[in-house]
Amino acid sequence: MSPSRTVSIIFYNQKVYIPSTGIYPSEIFADIDPVYVVNATVDALVPIVIEQLSRDPEPVYSLLEQREKSKQLLPKITGARSWKKLAAKGQLYSISLSNEVFTLSITKLDDKGRWIFDAEKEKRFPGNIDIREIVEFIVDNYAKHQKN
Repeated sequence: MSPSRTVSIIFYNQKVYIPSTGIYPSEIFADIDPVYVVNATVDALVPIVIEQLSRDPEPVYSLLEQREKSKQLLPKITGARSWKKLAAKGQLYSISLSNEVFTLSITKLDDKGRWIFDAEKEKRFPGNIDIREIVEFIVDNYAKHQKN
């Protein structure tokens, strides 16, 4: 695996959306097509998460054009129509692999109703962990989030 990989996992309206990952020359990650849409089950998520973490991010060169596409990609595909609506009813998780350590980031809402990563909920896992364990944690965490 390359030095740095990431995958976003968005739960919204009983489905999970996993965009492919692009990377700008400035090394900032971006959500790009294709976006995988699956049921919110461990068995459905594991193969896609493994696939996304196993491939290098696609280079993105057209910064302005891609930024506009990226900005509207998930609200459009989910049917939420805006990031604020997506954040209000959904949940975003991010798994990053860097220096043989997986980092799981979990979002919360800020005072403007936008997703921000919650440093207190960040989890780290050794690079040799079975991805299934991380995905099980995510699915369980989402189920608890839904009950609150």
